[in-house]
Amino acid sequence: MVKWLAAPNCRRNLLKHQLSNPEVGAKAWRENNAEMAHPLNYCIRRSLWHMDNIRCYWQVKIGRPLERDLGFEHGTPYIREDGSSYMREVLVVESVTPDGVFGRAGFHVGDVIRGFSINALFELLHRGRGQQVTIRVVDGGDGPPLDQRPLRAIEFVVPATP
Repeated sequence: MVKWLAAPNCRRNLLKHQLSNPEVGAKAWRENNAEMAHPLNYCIRRSLWHMDNIRCYWQVKIGRPLERDLGFEHGTPYIREDGSSYMREVLVVESVTPDGVFGRAGFHVGDVIRGFSINALFELLHRGRGQQVTIRVVDGGDGPPLDQRPLRAIEFVVPATP
C-alpha cells in the first residue's frame, strides 16, 4: 500500500504516480484518503515529523560534536522523587573530560542540569560560541529532592571554534 508522506511535494509526486498508473492509483487513492479523511491527521503527522527533525538536528548534528569539543557526555535518566510513583526525566552530565571545557569549568559526573531541555542546552552552547554562558546544576545521586539541593551556577566561555 502506498502511504502519504508528510511533505506536500511528496504528495504531489504520489498523485502523479497514481494518475500515470490507474490500476494502482485508484486503490491507493481510496486507501490514502480514508487514512487522511480528517485534516487533523495530516497536521499531527506533519508536526511529529517536524519535531523529530528538530530533535535530530540539535541532538545529533549539533550536539555530538559539541559534546566532543567541550569534553562531556549527557544522559537523561528517569528519577523518582519523595517515594512518589511519578517518574521524571532529568538532564545529567554522564562523563567529563578533566582537561576539557566542562571539566575546567567545574562540572562533575552526575551533575543534574536544571532549567534546560536537551535541545535547549545544545542550542545555548552552539549559539553561545565565543561567549560566556551560565548553566545551573545541582549535585546528582541519592539525597533530598532536586529542588531542595543547593544550586550552583557555572559560568564559562564556549570556545568559538573547535
